[in-house]
Amino acid sequence: MKQFTPTEIADCIRGIQYVYALKYEIRYELTRDEKDFTESVAEHVFGMQVLADFFLGYDDANGNLDHAKIHELITWHDVDEIETGDIIGWKKTDDDRANEARAAERVIQNLPEILKNKILKLLQEYEEQKTEEAKFVKAIDKIEPMFHLYNEEGKAWAKNVGLTHDDSLRIKIPYVNYFPHIKQFNDYFHEMMQKEGYFAE
Repeated sequence: MKQFTPTEIADCIRGIQYVYALKYEIRYELTRDEKDFTESVAEHVFGMQVLADFFLGYDDANGNLDHAKIHELITWHDVDEIETGDIIGWKKTDDDRANEARAAERVIQNLPEILKNKILKLLQEYEEQKTEEAKFVKAIDKIEPMFHLYNEEGKAWAKNVGLTHDDSLRIKIPYVNYFPHIKQFNDYFHEMMQKEGYFAE
């Protein structure tokens, strides 16, 4: 296992955030009225794909995981949000989760036949959290927002919505601690964000 130094982690974060610039590049010669900090679900999925490639190089150095399956799980894991929209993780209730499950069924019914069974199986695998691939994707899902939020715009957002240090850790630790390198980055983010005043009291 590689033990990253704080400097190495900070350098990796900067490099990944450089790639994240693609989240804000608008196609078809169109522009947004202003460069804002909004993020679509698809942009979150892109960030997860980037992080999966990065962390697989460390947390699956022996190549035991099915990388293709991981990227498929990432692509489809939030498809229910077509119907529900995004709900902030630490605010999500059991009712919200039940609604997401029903929404996923509605989404699948609207898909072309060739996709229905494939995506249903992927969503079931992700929700059951029994395979190493599903667990890895869940950990990536939890760490990805930290890469997106670690900047001045993210600090303002976190303060505005009342994100606390404990809330952030509570929804991440059960998943990220399973993968030692993802855990190192999660620990670094929380330490630095607390020092730099990201969290509400």
